[in-house]
Amino acid sequence: HPPVFDAAIRLNEYGLPPDARVYVEAYRQTRWMRFDFGTASAIVPPLDRVGLNAEARMIAAEAVARG
Repeated sequence: HPPVFDAAIRLNEYGLPPDARVYVEAYRQTRWMRFDFGTASAIVPPLDRVGLNAEARMIAAEAVARG
């Protein structure tokens, strides 16, 4: 089975707009993948959270506000 990840994302303290999109990005060397985790007010992990592989070294979360 390919590696899958889980993420606990807490954004309440940042005062983000409720409709800001939340993404988690996994990096390995020059490859990266972006996973859509819904919005700041409704974080929902995607069903497909298969990462690059077990050697992915960096995972970052970002929120993107519309506007």
